[in-house]
Amino acid sequence: PDGLGFLSYYVWMSVVAPECWVWHIRKDNAQQNKNAPREAPPEERCGNVARIRADMAEFRAQDVAHCYIFQETLTDDFRRCLQAYERSSPAVKGSVNWTKFEALVHGAALEEKLAREGKGLNTSEQRHGGSCERHFS
Repeated sequence: PDGLGFLSYYVWMSVVAPECWVWHIRKDNAQQNKNAPREAPPEERCGNVARIRADMAEFRAQDVAHCYIFQETLTDDFRRCLQAYERSSPAVKGSVNWTKFEALVHGAALEEKLAREGKGLNTSEQRHGGSCERHFS
């Protein structure tokens, strides 16, 4: 609907209000085929931008997922999710390499350290078959 971002609308119709899933398509189909049963929910519910905005304002992603990672708090959320994963089953307890995780999180130049140990990524020249000057003049 007007003024609402695509992803917000997609999350709303697929998670918050699943009865409105592809409502706009079902509505168009019902209008084109007058003999078809009216399968689309009422426009007051699924086509009401104010209602969608209100639903999204009240929506808490944490209520619909075991673990949710937000971009704004990515590191802390990812850490909590990995901790929850390790607690989820005795079979996976201790399966996260916390030393590597913390090194990545704290910017310990893990790639350089691994490269010194012979375990890291190849250099740019090795990956791309030569220097920049060789490919671009």
